[in-house]
Amino acid sequence: MTMKRILWIGIILLIFVGGTGCAVPVREAVRVDMTAPVGTIEGKQFTGIRYPFKVTAPPGWKISTEFPKFMIDLGYEKEGLEESEVFLFNPETRSNLQIDFSAAGLYETIDQKDREQWATAMAGAMKDELQQEYGKDGES
Repeated sequence: MTMKRILWIGIILLIFVGGTGCAVPVREAVRVDMTAPVGTIEGKQFTGIRYPFKVTAPPGWKISTEFPKFMIDLGYEKEGLEESEVFLFNPETRSNLQIDFSAAGLYETIDQKDREQWATAMAGAMKDELQQEYGKDGES
């Protein structure tokens, strides 16, 4: 009977220690200077200032930190667009890609290599889609 009691105490202790270990943040909170501009645009490349991030617009596309007027004319809500901070768009076809930057959560673990692979896969999928729709290099 005492062995059973010791086992139960051990299990409860293990659950308690494991539970409190999960409540501790993985890392310090990310401090982002929200007064800094989101980034700069030089030609067809956006370079982030708040977050280290680069985006290059494909041929025939433009890049802007202000929402394109045609999106509002098409019925997009201005409040919803304000969450996006960078817009890639094709003025002829009105195709667009909206980018919203946000800091990682306090309990998130981030593997830079995984994020880069994910971004590369998404860029490849977008490029394939553009090539299917518009031909070589996404040009119409």
